Amino acid sequence: MAENASGIAFDGVRVQSSYNGSSQEIYIEKIEKLIMKYKDKINEIVTLRERIEDEVSRLSAEDQRLIRLKYFDGLSGEECSKRLYISLRTFNYWHASILLKLAQQK
Repeated sequence: MAENASGIAFDGVRVQSSYNGSSQEIYIEKIEKLIMKYKDKINEIVTLRERIEDEVSRLSAEDQRLIRLKYFDGLSGEECSKRLYISLRTFNYWHASILLKLAQQK
C-alpha cells in the first residue's frame, strides 16, 4: 500500500477521495470504492465463464471432455491424451480441430 498527500493506492489502483472527514473515514470510503471495483471485475469474470460454458456445451460430449480436461482441469496435452486413451499426436489434432469449431461458433 502506497500513501501520499492526494490519495492512496491499493494493488496499483489509485483511489481519490471526495470526503473531508477523519482519516479513518477517508480510508473506509477508499476501501468501499475498491470493493465495488473488485465486485465489478468478479461479475465480469463470472459472465465470461458463463459464456465459455455455453459455447463448450454446444460441442459433442467427446469434444467437451477434451476441452474440460485441458482448460477446466488444467491438464497438459500429454495428461489429457492418457486420460482419453489416445496418442499425443491425436490429442493435438483433435484439440486444434475443436478450437477451430469454437472460433467458428461465433
